[in-house]
Amino acid sequence: MKKIFKLVAVLTAFAVAGFGLAACSDDDDDDVTYNLIKSTTDTAVVATYEATVTGVSDYGYPASGKDILYCYADNTWKEDVIITMTDGSKTATAMYTAYSGTYTISSGDVTNGTVSIVITKKYEPNDDFTELTEKASSGSQSITISNGKFTLFGTEFTKQ
Repeated sequence: MKKIFKLVAVLTAFAVAGFGLAACSDDDDDDVTYNLIKSTTDTAVVATYEATVTGVSDYGYPASGKDILYCYADNTWKEDVIITMTDGSKTATAMYTAYSGTYTISSGDVTNGTVSIVITKKYEPNDDFTELTEKASSGSQSITISNGKFTLFGTEFTKQ
């Protein structure tokens, strides 16, 4: 009988210890990825350009990433941003559409020529990157694409 009580006590101790350990966590937040990219069209992509960016994010954290500009066959375009921000030991990657609009070709084509882009929408993520706010925007910029490269707002894009 003593053996049975000891066995039950030992099994109970193991069960309690097992549940107690399973409830513990490492208190480390995992890296977070936010994907808020908006689709602007179902039309075929005729050119894709990429730029590498580094510096400080709008939120004050060290950041690096890519800007990707897509030109579509229906003369629309959008710019997606993929940015990784680091705050101490925590890292967050956000992917979102920053701008979209239309373009017209003055000479050549979207791979080698002069193109005028018009910004019609700006997308802003909220502070915790859970949603995008779409805002009407206006502005235009003429870009000259030469050998698959152009500069837009101080950033050099290269055809992919």
